[in-house]
Amino acid sequence: MSAGNAETIDPNVNTTSNPRTADVSPSSMERDKPDRSSATEKRSLMVVEDNEALRMEIAELFRDDGYEVVEAADGATALEILRRGLPVDVVLLDLWMPTMDGWRFRMEQRRDPALRDVPVVVLTADDSAQAQTIDADAVLPKPFEAHELCETVRNVLARHQNDQAVPAFVRDAMALIAGAVGHEIANPLTVLIHSLEHARKTGRPLGDEPSEPNIPELLEQCWRMVDTIRSLRDLPIPRWSQKREVDLARAVQTALGATVGGANGVLLEQGPARVAADAQVVHYICRALLRNAVEAVSGPQLGGTTAAGIEVHVGQQGDDVVLDVRDNGPQIPAEDLPRVFSPDYLGRGRGWSAGLRLWFVREAVQSMGGSIEIFNDEISGVHSRVRLPAAA
Repeated sequence: MSAGNAETIDPNVNTTSNPRTADVSPSSMERDKPDRSSATEKRSLMVVEDNEALRMEIAELFRDDGYEVVEAADGATALEILRRGLPVDVVLLDLWMPTMDGWRFRMEQRRDPALRDVPVVVLTADDSAQAQTIDADAVLPKPFEAHELCETVRNVLARHQNDQAVPAFVRDAMALIAGAVGHEIANPLTVLIHSLEHARKTGRPLGDEPSEPNIPELLEQCWRMVDTIRSLRDLPIPRWSQKREVDLARAVQTALGATVGGANGVLLEQGPARVAADAQVVHYICRALLRNAVEAVSGPQLGGTTAAGIEVHVGQQGDDVVLDVRDNGPQIPAEDLPRVFSPDYLGRGRGWSAGLRLWFVREAVQSMGGSIEIFNDEISGVHSRVRLPAAA
């Protein structure tokens, strides 16, 4: 309890066997219940918390506020309930739980297309970088006041409702960007923070102990973040309401200029190829595929631009326009082929954002009614093929 009538949930009171799990008495939030709203739309909420007293208290708080509430004592139970099709508008998630903790729950939820868009509010007393940088819509530190929790949930639901008005492709792209920042930046940043904290506490220089990352390894993490930020900055904003005929051959030429300074060193074959699309997105598709090829043959470290060994073909085949990009770089290992469109795919030349670029390309191509495949050529190198409906 905090001073006055502001109710606080304190993780240091009646702690369970896990020191980072909060507990409160069943009546501890009673005096701080927020004003009841008269919302016409009934909301549903799931509380995932292994501390039974705290779980019941939060559930009661939101039931009194007009929510339909379901409870789960661990992440595995929560996933099972969600996968049965129970409608849930927001999940309140503890991190430290038996059977399946909050990190694993979030990872499994994000993998499930039917569940990944359900917003999550993390409630935790863990102030580590691992906890504070979890991929969630909001993180509320324990102890918190009841009105803070209710206000956080209302804000998350309001943002989510606004997001649903955005076209699906743009919404998915925004979600990907948030996830990429959370994963591709938070992970290396956690390594840096841990190393700096260790150096500060021990007074030893960075990399002075065999178990700690050395300076080159830490710099590599920094460059990984820089590369991710640059890739995010390059993502186009699709304007699907402004579709018009786009000359794919010209887009390839423009992308060659932006990627390798022109067509020198690239074997380019082109014919009539016009698609109905957003010009900025088409340019990005061409540039992303070319960049992946360039990185494979010359390395990604800040602008390797050797284009030797790259072939590009653009033309029309029946009702489709086809873009082929081949390179003679190393082939993709068999275990990586199924995941080349995953945001965390690192690419053949340590191009940390290769998967991010390819995910966006695939989503853009499919949204235009097309398809993309990436496969190893029979002898050497990799072949990327995009098919798009030809403009009428």
